[in-house]
Amino acid sequence: MKKDLRTIRTTTAVKTAFIDILQEKSFNKVTVSEIAKRAYILTSKLSNCITPINTIF
Repeated sequence: MKKDLRTIRTTTAVKTAFIDILQEKSFNKVTVSEIAKRAYILTSKLSNCITPINTIF
Protein backbone atom coordinates (compact mmCIF):
# COMPACT_ATOMS: atom_id res chain seq x y z
CA MET A 1 0.00 0.00 0.00
CA LYS A 2 1.34 3.39 -1.01
CA LYS A 3 1.60 6.18 1.56
CA ASP A 4 -0.11 9.49 0.94
CA LEU A 5 2.34 12.25 -0.01
CA ARG A 6 0.83 14.54 2.63
CA THR A 7 1.58 11.98 5.32
CA ILE A 8 5.17 11.63 4.14
CA ARG A 9 5.67 15.41 4.14
CA THR A 10 4.16 15.79 7.60
CA THR A 11 6.24 12.95 9.04
CA THR A 12 9.41 14.40 7.52
CA ALA A 13 8.61 17.86 8.87
CA VAL A 14 7.98 16.49 12.36
CA LYS A 15 11.21 14.50 12.40
CA THR A 16 13.22 17.46 11.14
CA ALA A 17 11.67 19.78 13.71
CA PHE A 18 12.34 17.29 16.49
CA ILE A 19 16.00 16.91 15.52
CA ASP A 20 16.42 20.69 15.31
CA ILE A 21 14.92 21.18 18.77
CA LEU A 22 17.09 18.42 20.23
CA GLN A 23 20.15 20.34 19.12
CA GLU A 24 18.99 23.26 21.24
CA LYS A 25 17.71 21.55 24.40
CA SER A 26 17.57 18.20 26.18
CA PHE A 27 15.06 15.48 25.30
CA ASN A 28 13.12 15.89 28.54
CA LYS A 29 12.44 19.55 27.83
CA VAL A 30 11.00 19.11 24.32
CA THR A 31 7.24 19.61 24.08
CA VAL A 32 4.74 18.48 21.49
CA SER A 33 3.65 22.07 20.91
CA GLU A 34 7.23 23.10 20.08
CA ILE A 35 7.55 20.31 17.54
CA ALA A 36 4.20 21.17 15.98
CA LYS A 37 5.08 24.85 15.76
CA ARG A 38 8.40 24.13 14.03
CA ALA A 39 6.79 21.61 11.67
CA TYR A 40 3.97 24.08 10.83
CA ILE A 41 1.21 21.68 11.81
CA LEU A 42 -1.55 21.85 14.40
CA THR A 43 -0.66 20.63 17.88
CA SER A 44 -3.84 18.57 18.01
CA LYS A 45 -2.92 16.79 14.78
CA LEU A 46 0.49 15.86 16.16
CA SER A 47 -0.94 14.84 19.54
CA ASN A 48 -3.47 12.55 17.87
CA CYS A 49 -0.80 10.82 15.80
CA ILE A 50 1.83 10.35 18.50
CA THR A 51 1.20 9.32 22.06
CA PRO A 52 4.59 9.57 23.77
CA ILE A 53 7.18 11.85 22.20
CA ASN A 54 9.72 9.03 21.98
CA THR A 55 7.59 7.21 19.37
CA ILE A 56 8.52 9.75 16.70
CA PHE A 57 11.47 7.61 15.67
